[in-house]
Amino acid sequence: TNGIQYLIDFIYGTAGTVNGFDDFGHFQRANIQITACTILQAEVLKTLASPRRLEILHVLARGPIEVGRLAEAIGATQPNVSQHLAMLRAAGIVEAERDGREVRYRLADPDVMTACGIMRGVLERRLRRLADLWTPSDVATESAATRQPVTTSA
Repeated sequence: TNGIQYLIDFIYGTAGTVNGFDDFGHFQRANIQITACTILQAEVLKTLASPRRLEILHVLARGPIEVGRLAEAIGATQPNVSQHLAMLRAAGIVEAERDGREVRYRLADPDVMTACGIMRGVLERRLRRLADLWTPSDVATESAATRQPVTTSA
């Protein structure tokens, strides 16, 4: 295969697969490596595992902004925001664009906010399921079971 095909195969994991037939004549394909795409995904998700970075992304979703204004918008120091932006840039999530002396940051791909929205939906549904497990009758029963008898002196 040519170089481009090899790169595609490597990214999607087909370069590290073994194909063959099992004892019953069924075609089998077994991945023998974690794909490069999976590794990249894990790195990006690790970068997004910070509430402050998610907060920065939500501000950047409104449009490009300078570090100072971004820091002010989220109530953080400029050095702290710069550190977070450096990590987001290294992961390819944000990009910097120079405008004279100012550097403005923007999302490299707006679909990152779509991914964040999907994950938020997953978490909200999970919280609703957990809340449904604790119905008011369960709470009342639990409270009644843990109450101590009240004694009054005559």
